[in-house]
Amino acid sequence: MKKIIFTLVFVIAVLQFVNAQTGVSISNNNADPHSSSILDVQSTEKGILIPRMLQTERDAIITPATGLMIFQTDATAGFYYYNGTAWTLVGDGTGGDGAETKVTAGTGITVTGTGTTADPYIISEAAVVEPTYTIGLNSALGGYVFYITPDDKHGLVCTTSNLSASGTSWYDGYERISTPANYNADGKKFTDWRLPTKYELTLMYAKKAAIGAFVNGSYWGASENTVNDVSGLGGIPRAYHHFGSNATGYSNCNSINTHYVRAVRSF
Repeated sequence: MKKIIFTLVFVIAVLQFVNAQTGVSISNNNADPHSSSILDVQSTEKGILIPRMLQTERDAIITPATGLMIFQTDATAGFYYYNGTAWTLVGDGTGGDGAETKVTAGTGITVTGTGTTADPYIISEAAVVEPTYTIGLNSALGGYVFYITPDDKHGLVCTTSNLSASGTSWYDGYERISTPANYNADGKKFTDWRLPTKYELTLMYAKKAAIGAFVNGSYWGASENTVNDVSGLGGIPRAYHHFGSNATGYSNCNSINTHYVRAVRSF
């Protein structure tokens, strides 16, 4: 009986002592609790463990209090707290400082940093490196590159075959250029094909052997000769270039004058 009375007195005394404090301190150096804390756990050698459980065990907690925290050990493991409606993962479980905003670099964008307060993301536009080109066959551009600008970044490309099996009028040639069925698979990728100018025909002639498949005949150009406008007698004269004799000139756009057709495009 005396032992029971002693024990009760001791417990009451402890409770009165704790109640008199501003908080409770758990430490290995008898430190007082911080005045703002109800529970102050201090140690330089050990940590604190909160309840660890499976997700099913977490979800089985009846009426969890807002702010209740556990450590989930399965599925997406990590610290979870109940926000009053649902269990919420603290951070992303990767050891960040909670300030991360995940950023993924896209085309033309570079991202440095880890996304933490100490090492924030730095997002910048990547240097754009323009492609350069060379003379020769380039299926990605739709045909044969026969001219390059001095900086090697732009130029002219032509189809590698005629768009007409025989000579045709200028108007029909123009129609053939706008018809996708007249191109191979590479040429069908583009819709900006056109007739070459008189000067461009000259450039093509200089590389006719490399381009290939030219016939010993004249090819239509887009350039006009309005000085000798005889539209009433057969249309405005248009440029042509003979890929056999290298002769150049202008032909009326009527059905009497027929030439072959090659298309060009700029890039």
